[in-house]
Amino acid sequence: PVGDFFTGQMEYLTFLNDHDLAPSDAEGIFSNVEVFEASQTNPVNFLYSRVVSFGGNTQDVDGTYAIEDNGDSLHLSENTWKAIAFSYDVTANTVLEFDYQSDVQGEVQGIGFDNDLGIAPYQWFQLHGTESVGIQDYNDYSGTATKHYVIPVGDFFTGQMEYLTFLNDHDLAPSDAEGIFSNVEVFEAPQSPVNFLYSRVVSYGGTQDDDGTYVVENNGDSLHLSNNTWKAIAFSYNVTSNTMLEFNYQSDVEGEIQGIGFDNDLGIAPYQWFQLYGTESVGIQDYNDYSGTAVKHYTIPAGNFFT
Repeated sequence: PVGDFFTGQMEYLTFLNDHDLAPSDAEGIFSNVEVFEASQTNPVNFLYSRVVSFGGNTQDVDGTYAIEDNGDSLHLSENTWKAIAFSYDVTANTVLEFDYQSDVQGEVQGIGFDNDLGIAPYQWFQLHGTESVGIQDYNDYSGTATKHYVIPVGDFFTGQMEYLTFLNDHDLAPSDAEGIFSNVEVFEAPQSPVNFLYSRVVSYGGTQDDDGTYVVENNGDSLHLSNNTWKAIAFSYNVTSNTMLEFNYQSDVEGEIQGIGFDNDLGIAPYQWFQLYGTESVGIQDYNDYSGTAVKHYTIPAGNFFT
């Protein structure tokens, strides 16, 4: 990965075979030479990346790594902290998608971003391990099967980053942890239509969201709420007088209040939600007309109600 070492306009490719000392019989054959721009993000190819130590000398001390699957996978073994050069402006819409597999649990195993190769737990996502260090929202790996992760990074932090980081911390003997990161992609998720796979789903309304569950369905097109459930996704948007909200809604069981809206602080704001269904009347009532169990399509000029 030439660009990890230097950049700039060049005029020649050079080939060296220096051997001044007798018998001066060195040999070197350069074949099938190509120079090209490697795709940075879709997916990351570790063959085209410079793998460097991460976390200082105290962390990446005795581990090993291997690049596998024609560059699609980075396999870390023992006590290994690695990074690759990866200059990327993380925005509110940035998503990190990858597969992870581990045969042996260590203390901290995860993935993240960094600027200076120092330890920055607030910029890595722990996936596995006996200790808890870093962002914990995706610390749910178990067993040895491959698990697919989709992480809306921009919901946790933003800013210019220079490295992708990979952790396989295992200081205690026998220090035999394993971690394989595969099919790593970093991309900007479109805001419309909303894809719930690329969204961080959080509680909304304080004490209201007390015992409900949710499932993301239809490849991210649908959010399915059950029981007593109030949820929100991070969605930074300037609502103007022309803003429209369009969606499909379906319910098999009526509750007290069922609807959709916008919010700034996750507190209860009925003047910014549209009730669609329910035995009580709370919120904007202009679209409270759902009945039955069929799918109903809504087109709401949100900007006519608030901006």
